[in-house]
Amino acid sequence: MCAPRRRGALGLRELHAPSVLRGGLEDAPLRIRGAARLAPARPRDRPGRLRCAPHADRDRGRAAARGAARRGHALQHPRRAARGLRTGFGCRARWISRRAAGPRSGHGGSVAGDRHAGRRRWIGRGDPRERRIGRVGKRCRRARGLRAAREHRGRPGRTGGRCGGRHRAGTRPARRLWGRRDRRPLHHRQRLQGRARVSITRPRDIRGYRRVPRRIRGGPVVSVTVRLATPLRAAAGGNATLSFDAPDLATLTREIAVHYPELAARVLRDGEFGRFVNVFIDGEDVRFFSADGDLSGKRTVEILPAMSGGAVAPLPEQSARREHEVFGSFIDETIGIVARQTRDTVSFAVGSPSREALELVGADDLTATVLRREGASALGYGITEGEPELREVVAAGASARGLETDASDVLISAGALQAIDLACRVYLRPGDAVVVESPGFANALSAFRNHGATVLEVPVDGEGLDVGEASRLIRRSGARPRMFFVVPNFQNPSGETLSLGRRESLLALAAAYEAIVVEDDPYGLLRYRGADLPPVASLGSRVDVVSIGTFSKTFLPGLRVGWAIASTDTIRRMAKVKQTMDSSTGTLAQRIVLEFHRRGGVDAHVGRLRELYRHKQDRARTALAREFAGTGVTWNDPDGGFYFWVRLPHDVDARRLLDVALEEGVAFVPGQAFAIERDHSNALRFSISGPSPERIDEGVRRLRRAFDRVA
Repeated sequence: MCAPRRRGALGLRELHAPSVLRGGLEDAPLRIRGAARLAPARPRDRPGRLRCAPHADRDRGRAAARGAARRGHALQHPRRAARGLRTGFGCRARWISRRAAGPRSGHGGSVAGDRHAGRRRWIGRGDPRERRIGRVGKRCRRARGLRAAREHRGRPGRTGGRCGGRHRAGTRPARRLWGRRDRRPLHHRQRLQGRARVSITRPRDIRGYRRVPRRIRGGPVVSVTVRLATPLRAAAGGNATLSFDAPDLATLTREIAVHYPELAARVLRDGEFGRFVNVFIDGEDVRFFSADGDLSGKRTVEILPAMSGGAVAPLPEQSARREHEVFGSFIDETIGIVARQTRDTVSFAVGSPSREALELVGADDLTATVLRREGASALGYGITEGEPELREVVAAGASARGLETDASDVLISAGALQAIDLACRVYLRPGDAVVVESPGFANALSAFRNHGATVLEVPVDGEGLDVGEASRLIRRSGARPRMFFVVPNFQNPSGETLSLGRRESLLALAAAYEAIVVEDDPYGLLRYRGADLPPVASLGSRVDVVSIGTFSKTFLPGLRVGWAIASTDTIRRMAKVKQTMDSSTGTLAQRIVLEFHRRGGVDAHVGRLRELYRHKQDRARTALAREFAGTGVTWNDPDGGFYFWVRLPHDVDARRLLDVALEEGVAFVPGQAFAIERDHSNALRFSISGPSPERIDEGVRRLRRAFDRVA
């Protein structure tokens, strides 16, 4: 019988926090490091201890914003604790009087995060304050390894020797305090609470790593003090969980030691070994929550489970069964809510063709013709890349709109959303940054998050995505984007169109970061005013562009037939990924679409759709102006597509309005469904595609009644 294998896991979630402005200064992004690390004792030496070493970057932001001196940790000199304060940093600190020392030079007024502002100096005999004080305490450092001082003593960085060459010849270093030994200092936010000493010997095969303790003599948990010095405005990140098992405790401990430094190397949103402690953002306050409730304000936050008897405590059952977080679409949830309504509801929530538009196609005759002519072969498996003739049709349509394409550069997908997902699988890895519009296509946002991407939301205005703001956001975040995603024509949900100048600027910005551009253009044929703009993919050759489209908005949405146009190599890779998903898009659906194009009259059909939706858009614009005059409600005026972006007064929440609107018999999608962190709570998407013109009038009247109840 095989012995049970030991298991361990390190759970990490990344926090990419942009710099924020506080008190007129720009704070550096906060980095919360991992749990306390153990410095192993050397052979024949006394047992090692977990230690706290103040760090030169501590108290970022707050001390600088107040103009106050940075204070040291409460690790005081045993003989001068009553009258002195440790004001230095690390092992180079001297002990001087609290009253005489004053603020350290270059600390109080420096910009937080600038480690070398003001040419900061370590306190030494040449420091003017020490000459003024006239007395200098003992240096806290081991005697071994000290060297004579070099020129330019006090410059940041190591200048030689184990102590940085900061001792002058003849300086007598103090004896070690508290048995401190030469080792890498712990991060200033980390210290052991209520722990006895730990005896451990450094194994040769993992020399240099800080090991997780194998046995601890007392104390229920290992805890870490987390000092949050910088308020955060935004947090986003993907999941990264390292799991491993081993045949024995020694191997398991070695594996933990190998992976454990990643806790200190990453910027964490929440991370632990064992139960998870989640960090949420609440305005300017960072709050900690766990199974025990709100831990905000506590001195320590538990991040490690108990360890005793030389064995790692078993992971809690709920942690071992923790499911990977997935994201869906509130739009689809809203559609489901509307479908379950018992009363007659006017839906401005659905962004799909109307019943009248579907009847123009003649779907029953098309389906009967395909089945009668092709029989069972129309129901079999197909080619992964799609029906060759249908790929030719898509390529011809793209060329007619200005994008010269060959059939080999086309892949037929199960709708546009699958094409987006295929692009994510080919190009994205967890942690990659994706620049998106805000408000943006909700299903695409969820797809990016499900792939572990970091989503950078850029506002949309009357010319589409603000490319200048995108460039500034990228610089502030420090991210290197891997993908830009846009809906260039009559964007979902705002209805805005990306201008020609911004299309060119977007390609230039993507080229600067060697990123790809994914353009999703389901509404490009539904222009009611003005001239068509060229596809983004047709404007440049320096950037890889994946152009995505669908037949769902102009033909039959239930068939789920879309496409992706990209380079031949990208199409080949997307086809390999698609083979693991559905092998091929439905053969019958593809041949029904193909039969519709064989009969001709596609341009005439699109023309009829434009007239139908233009009339609905005009009807909705008139109804909104009539019912909401003088209420503070505003909306844009798109040149095509299905949507208006309606803005409510600041004191009206769209989610609350939806609850009341459903009681009145009308539905829409709240604006917050189209963002992750940006605030669109006082906006809503108003779709004109579904209801008839008469129902649009009635729906707007019901919406006004709901608004009066909420406002």
